[in-house]
Amino acid sequence: MAYSCRSDFFTDLSKSDPGELVRGWLDVNVPHAFQSSNEYEGFLQRIRSDWPESQAIQVAGTSNWRYSLNPRKSFSEYHGKSDVDVVIVSPIYFERTWDVLRVLHRKHWYGLPTL
Repeated sequence: MAYSCRSDFFTDLSKSDPGELVRGWLDVNVPHAFQSSNEYEGFLQRIRSDWPESQAIQVAGTSNWRYSLNPRKSFSEYHGKSDVDVVIVSPIYFERTWDVLRVLHRKHWYGLPTL
């Protein structure tokens, strides 16, 4: 969803259903940070090569919809030093990550009493 100016962005934020807004932001052919669909597809392909068991990969955040949602950043516009947020959806990677986090949590933050 392309915004020509910050006021259009604010209008969309204040008047749109949140679910519809997010779907519209994530369902774009070329996010703001990319010049063309070929450039974007090349970026996605590099991510897919590192995360082959993903169901979906999508760019989110300022690099997608142009303006920051962070009020502490004054809803600033995407710029050359902005990061690119990437969403990776994968039940397989989720389960692996969850298992690692559980082991780390148990190892470092609590222990079962020994008898």
